Amino acid sequence: MGTIKQGILGGFNGKVGTVVGSSWKGEAYMRGLAQHVKNPKTEKQLEQRHKMDIAQKFMKQALQFINLGLKDVAKKQSPFNYAVRQMVNNAIGDAPDYTIDYSKIVLSKGILTPPSVQIMYVNETDLDIPVFLCYNVERQEVFFDLNGFIRSYGTTHVRLPDIWAGNHIHAWFAMRSADNKLITNSEYLGYYRLE
Repeated sequence: MGTIKQGILGGFNGKVGTVVGSSWKGEAYMRGLAQHVKNPKTEKQLEQRHKMDIAQKFMKQALQFINLGLKDVAKKQSPFNYAVRQMVNNAIGDAPDYTIDYSKIVLSKGILTPPSVQIMYVNETDLDIPVFLCYNVERQEVFFDLNGFIRSYGTTHVRLPDIWAGNHIHAWFAMRSADNKLITNSEYLGYYRLE
């Protein structure tokens, strides 16, 4: 049974007939009950579920990074859901291979000026901080660093786990403001073998 908290025109929580009410981030939502699916395991549905599993496994390991990097663009959903949807729709190929185009994975989106742009913009400061995320192909692990050298140094580095030596990685880079309010779009740096 649904509970109405703000009178007849307000949002509600719970089920009323064939409608379910809920709220998220202060917004009230209603949706119809899901219809019974005659064949819930069609080839297309199984393919979509497999893509979702791949994307969720990757993004769960990067949760702290994407919570920072996608907080401003994920308005009606969580940064995690936004990142998973982007990865499923743009970066994962179809069955049977499900090849991942790592250059199309989105980890951050923002208006901060990327380091490759040399002109000083209003939203850029010498205290901006580089952030990195690396994915180890062999170990299927994510490692990220949210605290590189500040922008004014002109260079930075990231120390990866010693146990990753000899493995292959995909790497991404972004810049964040010191107060975490602004961030650049993530940039794919490429595929490397660690010495």
